[in-house]
Amino acid sequence: MVRLIEVICSTKAALIYLMGIAFSLLLITPFQQLKVFAFFVLAAVTIYFFFQYPFRKLYVFIFSTLLLFISINFFEISFAEVRNFESFSDNIVKDHVSQSVEHGVFLFGGEILGRWQQFYLQFKLLGLFAPNNAELLPVYFYWIRTILGFFTALTLALFVIAVRREFGKWSALSALLGLMFSPWLVNFSMSIYWFIFASLLPFAFSFMWYEKFRSSKKRMLLWFFFLGFLVFLKSLLGYEHLTNIALSVAIPVVYYEMKNSSSFRRIIFRSVVSFAAACVGFVFAFLLNLFQNVKYFGSFQDGLSKTLENSYGRTFGDVLGNQVSLSQDIMIFIDYLLQPAFTIQQVLSISHLFIIVSTVGLGYVFVSQTRTEESKRIVVLLVLALISTLSWGVFGKGHMRYHLHLNSIIFYMPFHLLAFAALPLFIHRMLKKQAVEVNGENNISKNHSIILVFLMVFLVVYSVVGKVNDFQKQFPNVDKLTSISEEAVNFKLTDELLIKDVKLSSKGANHYDINIIVQVTDEVKEGFVFYMHAFPFSEDILKLPENRQEYGYDNWDITPNIPTNEWMVGNEYVLTKTVSTQVVKYKELVMGLYNPKDNLQYGIKLTLTDVNFTERSGQ
Repeated sequence: MVRLIEVICSTKAALIYLMGIAFSLLLITPFQQLKVFAFFVLAAVTIYFFFQYPFRKLYVFIFSTLLLFISINFFEISFAEVRNFESFSDNIVKDHVSQSVEHGVFLFGGEILGRWQQFYLQFKLLGLFAPNNAELLPVYFYWIRTILGFFTALTLALFVIAVRREFGKWSALSALLGLMFSPWLVNFSMSIYWFIFASLLPFAFSFMWYEKFRSSKKRMLLWFFFLGFLVFLKSLLGYEHLTNIALSVAIPVVYYEMKNSSSFRRIIFRSVVSFAAACVGFVFAFLLNLFQNVKYFGSFQDGLSKTLENSYGRTFGDVLGNQVSLSQDIMIFIDYLLQPAFTIQQVLSISHLFIIVSTVGLGYVFVSQTRTEESKRIVVLLVLALISTLSWGVFGKGHMRYHLHLNSIIFYMPFHLLAFAALPLFIHRMLKKQAVEVNGENNISKNHSIILVFLMVFLVVYSVVGKVNDFQKQFPNVDKLTSISEEAVNFKLTDELLIKDVKLSSKGANHYDINIIVQVTDEVKEGFVFYMHAFPFSEDILKLPENRQEYGYDNWDITPNIPTNEWMVGNEYVLTKTVSTQVVKYKELVMGLYNPKDNLQYGIKLTLTDVNFTERSGQ
């Protein structure tokens, strides 16, 4: 009895009670601030357990999965930059699944999909297992999203325990926290369109288990089969980011072969064959899609033409048929680099560029200062990861050009994953090295000191420039721009929000900035998205992006960088949407508010008619 009381009253038990209370608050409280507090309590206690007790790998895996799953579920809506596009993508799947329930699974001549992307696996799977009762579909989609979020958490937790095994607990903790607050991973983890876990799994699998397979030829054959199969499944879900995925599976091969002092020839052979196995998986998926395209369009020539046309438009071509230049693509990629890679609510935001420069700079100092086989191996790992990450930016320019709301996820395939793990390792090893003094002087060269000073100056300047850019984005100078329509002046959306004007400016080559100037007249209690639907005249429908032609309008929604429920009464805010369009004149431009929490529209919608972009942009 005494022993039982000691156990119940122990520190470990008290922490478990605290975890239970925090988890309960996450589930039941409607207040976002309280959820944030409970989440940090839960994270802090879990981290304490991480280091205070010698947990086995299974316990670390369970705790990591739990925290990642909670982050995915409770902070998904917090990162407004990508939330809107994720909802739009999911709605495409939901529409098709609803059609399959209403008209039967095998509509469209034996397929359950529409013309522009008719053979993706997620459409088939969700359509086949959907309930026959359309009223049950919202519940069905909710559980599918929850399951996909859990699969993503499992995949990322697999990576965390691989990091803990290879680099230690501090690196594992850093990787875990980095993943928990990565907005692109958090938002797309539950997407029923993107199935993000399938994009992350090949690398996580390779990093976790390659060392187990490398010991014999029979195991290596099995290894190549698993890699090909995982990439095959991902390819059936879509071809996005495949260069990153195929290259990333070979990176752990190089690392572990170097760790085991393999010959250069063996390293090259096994890594190249691993990459080839991933490519074979893609080829099988491509041939299956080609077969279905041929069956759908009625001839081999038409099926092949459609398949290659879609692929080319998203790689070296342009889906809108616009004339593009290398300088434009470089500027677009710079925009990607400045997007957030790590975000904690409105408190802290760190960009992709920040992480890349910090990791590369510290990695150079680390390998120069330590000069060990381990340091060289880790730097090679990161360099290959960076090449893999940037590959889609080179080979997928057509896709990168119009998907700023999605493609930042390439930085996690797999560079950021490894950078999160490597940064504490760099710092720890360098501090440990510097603790050894030679002749009373710190053992670090002048060149290394200069590099560290440069890094500090860069980070300070970057932070200042970032704040200035954020300010300019929120308050751009629109006074000299032309109003898009007199109908847009002083339009009352709700009792709290007034559209002062909508102004248009040309960015060149069919690119425009649409600036909505909004005044806050009363406290806004919800975080709204501004939807904007552009309806062309009937003769211009085919000038819309291919994926919008069946809907008859283009979708240009705007999610404010500062949520509307944080706007100050009396202030004016400028919301800017950069669009690319071949349409010169629109029949209607409809805009208004909707709440992403319930997908319901609010207030009065503004309808502008006969909007001529060429005239109104001053071209």
